[in-house]
Amino acid sequence: MAATSGKILRHTLAMFMRNTKDTTLPSRLMRRLMLVKNQDTISPRGQRSPAMGLTTPEGKFLLQNFDCNENAILAQVLRADYTVNTTTRAISIPNFIPDTHLVAPLGATHVTLQSAFLNLDFTTGVRDLQLSDPVNLPINLTPKDVALSPAAVTGSGVTMILLQLSFFQEINGVQYHLNNGAFNTLNILRVV
Repeated sequence: MAATSGKILRHTLAMFMRNTKDTTLPSRLMRRLMLVKNQDTISPRGQRSPAMGLTTPEGKFLLQNFDCNENAILAQVLRADYTVNTTTRAISIPNFIPDTHLVAPLGATHVTLQSAFLNLDFTTGVRDLQLSDPVNLPINLTPKDVALSPAAVTGSGVTMILLQLSFFQEINGVQYHLNNGAFNTLNILRVV
């Protein structure tokens, strides 16, 4: 059940993760979902599931702050304070200075910040994923208040708020993904 739940989550986020490269994600996610499954205290042994484990505060906590790219851990890349409003699903980074608040990879000239709001029913596979408008900024010393708010989502199930940082190199006025997304972060900030 953990492997199936991981596959459902990866397929749901596939469009959002297309620029985040980490070949270890399936196994790391399955290990984490095995721990979440252990929080299911209702189902009989052998039938416990991550879906039931995620109904508990402990299960939600285990999936919270999960980095989808082990090579780009959000806490190591983003050095700015941010807030997550679990009611409005908005992420705010006040007075964000990219050159100061990021540990950007060598050669990066721009960063794009984008959030996602997901409702996912692991039992039925029904999902609704909404993305915020991306905010693309040059990596310089100009401060900017960043506000990321995805559209409202429908459905029921587990609610997740995610944050992605993508790095680009601008050449002749065109921005290219840096190293095919190897340095891009994707983090499950909150599970509510």
